[in-house]
Amino acid sequence: MKKSLIFISISFLIYSCSNTIGQQPSEEMKKDQEFENLMKKVKETRINNQKIIGDVDKKTTQVVEKTAQTITNLKEENKQLKKELNNTNEKYNSIDDTISNINFTLRPVSGGEENR
Repeated sequence: MKKSLIFISISFLIYSCSNTIGQQPSEEMKKDQEFENLMKKVKETRINNQKIIGDVDKKTTQVVEKTAQTITNLKEENKQLKKELNNTNEKYNSIDDTISNINFTLRPVSGGEENR
């Protein structure tokens, strides 16, 4: 009977301990956990922003370099076209009279009445 009484008391003790509820987390602890989660999100956002800024800087550099190259090419093409235009003007605007050896140069007609 002694053994059964000890067995019952131990069983009762184990059963009563298993249903106990632990201490509820305090409000401060909840706020601290929320703050830590928020700080983790801020850190992740900061890292993502740094990556994005790096990518944007690379793209901007590429666009600026391409634009500068295009401007240089267009300037060279403009110079070449001006040379061709001047050569063409010289070719078609000068008239040589082979009989009297007198050179004629055609000039544009003014649009104002004072030069007529």
